[in-house]
Amino acid sequence: MKLPIKEKQSFNGCHIFRDSNGELMKLYYSSEEVPSIFKGTRKIGEDLIKFCEIDFDEWKIFLQNMSSHKLFDGDTIDISEDDYDDFMMKFDEKILTFGEINFEIAFYMTIIFNEIMTAQDDGSASFLLTNADSLIVRIAHIINIQRFFINALHTCFHENNNTYSNKVLTFFSHNQDLIDYQFTAAFGFFPTTKGALDTDKLMEIFEETGSVFNDYFTETHKDLDRINIADCAIAGNIFDLYFFELLELFKQGIHLQKCWLCEQFFIPKTKKTTLFCDRIVRNNRTCKQVGAKIKFNAEKEKDKYLKEYDRIYNRYYTRAERYDYADLTNGRDKIQLSFDDFFHWSKMAKSQRKLYLMNAVSGDELIGLIDVF
Repeated sequence: MKLPIKEKQSFNGCHIFRDSNGELMKLYYSSEEVPSIFKGTRKIGEDLIKFCEIDFDEWKIFLQNMSSHKLFDGDTIDISEDDYDDFMMKFDEKILTFGEINFEIAFYMTIIFNEIMTAQDDGSASFLLTNADSLIVRIAHIINIQRFFINALHTCFHENNNTYSNKVLTFFSHNQDLIDYQFTAAFGFFPTTKGALDTDKLMEIFEETGSVFNDYFTETHKDLDRINIADCAIAGNIFDLYFFELLELFKQGIHLQKCWLCEQFFIPKTKKTTLFCDRIVRNNRTCKQVGAKIKFNAEKEKDKYLKEYDRIYNRYYTRAERYDYADLTNGRDKIQLSFDDFFHWSKMAKSQRKLYLMNAVSGDELIGLIDVF
């Protein structure tokens, strides 16, 4: 898949540290318009998986309606000056909702929106509509990055027996432009206490002052005889942020598992092969709680429909993967399934597969619904 165009917009510094447990601690430090925000440690791969699962459809509809004057309940209206404050409140609510789903994207969008407003906002509806296209482009860029990493996860972690070497070779053979990729800001350093990053001290200073860098340097070490240094990566944009996390998965030999039931990736709690994740699937029960019985019944019946589903899924994926390299002008290459098409189709197909496993649709209905290209 082709690389998304590199985003010039910066986080103004997302510092990523590795703590003693091999987890990632992310510290966001931006401009005065968007205050510094501390985020605690997360397992490597966790944020990347959640980013790949975001459904941007609601945001796309919202912004498209904004640009076509369909701001409220889908009705076409002429926007007056009085509508401006109402819309601004709605947009703020959207960002807050996004923050509950994915902190990084909400943070990024807040920076963009604040910069637009600070530079140009005259408080008019016409200004709002003028900038609608700019916001849509930003969302489209994030979606392109998301598709890139969905493809990367599928390529590298779809097979359970894929070794570390195979993951690395497979990824870079598909993305040769990344072999000598340069991060926006690749390296930074930070003082530590007794050789380890003192996250408790970070939080204490942050809560007291709202800042961390200078205060941490002076307050933490004023009574110590020795200052230690911890290195960190500095992600300057959305792509860098998640690419660093993907590389850490490779480097630390962490394998992501694909849930048999919901077909979403997850991080196994142990090195033992785990087939099901802890996502809620129905009646407040998880894939792990209901999946084993469903899988047993499917294998007992030697389910031909699931085999056909896998065959169709793999065929469509292969076609989409080859689309970027196909020459559609010569009349000989008949590949007409883009990764964009596959992305939307796969969401539908996974949903129908889950319905089939729950006996909500028949096997014939499943195949009829998904075999569309």
